Amino acid sequence: MKGEYDAILPWPFNNEVMLKLIDQEEELLKRENVVAKLTPHSDSLKYFSRPEGEENPGRGCTWPQFISHQKLQERRYIVDDTVFFQVEIDLLSLSTSLPTACAPAVNGPGNDSHNLCSTLMR
Repeated sequence: MKGEYDAILPWPFNNEVMLKLIDQEEELLKRENVVAKLTPHSDSLKYFSRPEGEENPGRGCTWPQFISHQKLQERRYIVDDTVFFQVEIDLLSLSTSLPTACAPAVNGPGNDSHNLCSTLMR
């Protein structure tokens, strides 16, 4: 899907993504979150290239069975018609490709104009 920052992002996107479905069980020790990792590979990079149309063709990758409908209903993944996902993107391989011109998070006395950029580049 096209976005306003496409021009400054590195393409193709090839960072590992972790998707976690949060179990809303009240007792933390009884939670059974569902986790899947996606690592784009050379065969699927065309799906992760810079969008030319409104969307890239196909999905590029899928988790054949992230969670079954049965398990989704058996546990507390859906509570009050609400689900929670946590998405983590490994930015380590992206860090050398970030733009070098960064704006400070807050302009004002004592704020170093490259603090945000330095943080992003680590």
